[in-house]
Amino acid sequence: MKATPRTRKSEPERRSDVIFAARHLFSKYGYEKVTTKMIADEAGISRALVYRYHASKHDILSDILRDLIGEWAIELQAFKFPSGSPTLRVLAYFERLYEFDIKDLELRRIAVQPS
Repeated sequence: MKATPRTRKSEPERRSDVIFAARHLFSKYGYEKVTTKMIADEAGISRALVYRYHASKHDILSDILRDLIGEWAIELQAFKFPSGSPTLRVLAYFERLYEFDIKDLELRRIAVQPS
């Protein structure tokens, strides 16, 4: 029986695996309790490979936050703001940001360890 050939993941795929693993672990345990070894194990790669793609755990967190902000920006661009006075438009904008905060608690879970 012939063994199936191993496929190598590309650098963007590996980076994505690291981000996905870290996002999951930060949400579950909080940033402070997660180690780069835990991230490497979750992503199925070596710790050295984590450092090949990210300089530090803080660098990984920065990428995650950048992704979250990008997701929010896309949603905000699709949001239909009311016409009218600038005050109403600004209030609608902040109300929408507040809705993101209520709906998506992931940002808080990532930065704060669960009690």
